[in-house]
Amino acid sequence: MLNFSLKQKMKMDLFVGRIDYKFHPRRLDLAQNTANEMMQYFKAKELAKELFGDKKIMAMDVCTGTGLFAISILSSINIDKIILLDIDKRFLNFTKRRINGHYNAEFVLANAITFTSKEKLHLILMGSAYHHIEDNKKVDFLKNIERNLRPDGYILMTDHFLPVYERDEDYGQSIIEFYSKLIKYLELSGTSSTALRIIRQVAYYGYNHDYEYKVSYKVFKEHLEKAGLIIDREYRVWPEKDGVFSDPKVGSFVIALRKNG
Repeated sequence: MLNFSLKQKMKMDLFVGRIDYKFHPRRLDLAQNTANEMMQYFKAKELAKELFGDKKIMAMDVCTGTGLFAISILSSINIDKIILLDIDKRFLNFTKRRINGHYNAEFVLANAITFTSKEKLHLILMGSAYHHIEDNKKVDFLKNIERNLRPDGYILMTDHFLPVYERDEDYGQSIIEFYSKLIKYLELSGTSSTALRIIRQVAYYGYNHDYEYKVSYKVFKEHLEKAGLIIDREYRVWPEKDGVFSDPKVGSFVIALRKNG
């Protein structure tokens, strides 16, 4: 275990120079164009092609944010129509400008925990959506996603899972370990200083359990079971090799989910 003074120093080093992004889509966009995120998009495109081929489908993207994930998938498979859903008008408008009429898209300002589509969907996208839902609402969120899905449909998600923590006081250390290693990797990948400062703010929010609510893979699996969902296939894209974390279920993942039964 790290001693208290070393923990404090690591925390201070991690959070220094951070830039807020909560109300700034363009800033969030910078953080989503970093190496591990782009690897997630690339793998998700491959997986979407595997799952659907040339089939014409109906889709929804929940917590669409800046729309980067949705556009990546839209460019790779045959989506007849997509619902782009977000609770924040700023981000929804940003995505609308980005789409710019190039796809058959419906933009909906609504809460993903309660929204019901008029028809069941072949594909529901969750690009870093799960970790923006408060922990005590995550199961309800997943249950609602499951209700909107066709029996033969898939949920395609990207997310980041923390080292396991058993107690509340361990959660902050889990955030520090995860983001210290991620930022070191991104620095070596040539990530811009502005993007790194935004990611430091992501870590800061996570540490304070505000706006960012990442969990361990273990917690995620418990939530899936309660929501009636199972993992069809999964890929860890970062770290690219073992040994960065002691647990292979820590890092940036692309996951396809389906109904349990």
